[in-house]
Amino acid sequence: MSSRAVLAMCLTVLCACQADEDKAPHSRPSPGANTVHLNAQALAAYQRLLHAERFADSMVGEGGDLPPEADDLRLVVKDDTNGSACGELFEKGTMSGRLFALCGLWWRDPVRFEKGVAELRKSTEFVTFQSGCETEQIEVRELVHQRNGIVLDGRKQSLLDWLRLHPDQSSMLDIEGGGYPQRLLDLPPEH
Repeated sequence: MSSRAVLAMCLTVLCACQADEDKAPHSRPSPGANTVHLNAQALAAYQRLLHAERFADSMVGEGGDLPPEADDLRLVVKDDTNGSACGELFEKGTMSGRLFALCGLWWRDPVRFEKGVAELRKSTEFVTFQSGCETEQIEVRELVHQRNGIVLDGRKQSLLDWLRLHPDQSSMLDIEGGGYPQRLLDLPPEH
């Protein structure tokens, strides 16, 4: 074989390899790949919330215990100071996981929170909901927005403060008004 033929063959192989490389996907995370940046404990909690099978109030069972999902949410929100993990959980989680993510976004990213509320206020999907010893199927939109629900003064007011100021009003909780985010996360109000 002549040197020109060898050179031509090498160039052909090199061009073919370059073309294959250009077609190959670049280093994008695959769907479901972890792209959140949390400490190991918070990341494990995040993974559990991705697959949450129920949405729960802050007190469940006969003893009024904090549900494990609330413990997980607290770990995630504590480490997720900018709301990116909660935002990703809202995008990728089960519907119950998305509701927990929305509670985290109430604290960490009000803009994403409002977008999530607008989306889920229309949802006719049902989720398992537990409060105390009662477990029921409830429409997502009812958990997100109650017509006569408590509406906290942003993150500056606790539920107890609201109840003291409005003793004769309905005390229905929802996510949009801040009731469930306050109860589940029990973070100190911002002053």
